[in-house]
Amino acid sequence: MIDFFVFICFLAGTVSFIYLILDVSACFWKSVSVDVLHTNIKTIVSDIRHNQAVYSLVAEYQYELNGKRYTSRNVCLGGALKDSSLAKLQAFQDKLKRGEVEAKVFPAFPFFSVLFPAQIIFLMSSFSLFGFGVGLLTLWVEKVL
Repeated sequence: MIDFFVFICFLAGTVSFIYLILDVSACFWKSVSVDVLHTNIKTIVSDIRHNQAVYSLVAEYQYELNGKRYTSRNVCLGGALKDSSLAKLQAFQDKLKRGEVEAKVFPAFPFFSVLFPAQIIFLMSSFSLFGFGVGLLTLWVEKVL
């Protein structure tokens, strides 16, 4: 049973680490100008008891690369950009509307792009470190006992 738990921890840690590397590398992908077709901020979770909400910035945009036109909805690597700060998302939305944002296009797959790379670094690094840490701790405990 412990071996399965170690495997799951390492798997989760490895997947989130790869996701983290991909997200950070997006900062260095090819930049292209975008035509924003639509942008909107939605409330996706609202906790009335604690007066908290989580908002999501969604956008649809087009860009051209090597003579071919692409349409995307990836605001960040996870799709929509989510945050509890409405003001932060409104600032991102204003940048989009003013045309101050370029898409970062993945070189190997030009149909894949993001507008705001590296927005989830803290979350993914914490999750990958947790997964690796629990896996290593479990291995250590198994060897000691």
